[in-house]
Amino acid sequence: MGQEHPGGKNIAINDMGVEFIDVDVEAFKQRVLPLHEKMLSDNPKITDLYNYIQEANKKAKGGQ
Repeated sequence: MGQEHPGGKNIAINDMGVEFIDVDVEAFKQRVLPLHEKMLSDNPKITDLYNYIQEANKKAKGGQ
């Protein structure tokens, strides 16, 4: 991603009216997991692609 501007978040909030929303990412992941499982059971042809993407995400976060 791009480089952050010092004070950029304050400028966005105060000058531009941006509202930042903090999200519990782990809770969201758990909440949508049944959707992933249904999607995979309904579309078995995408299983390899799904697994590839999951592995790429893990590696991008420093996992093996």
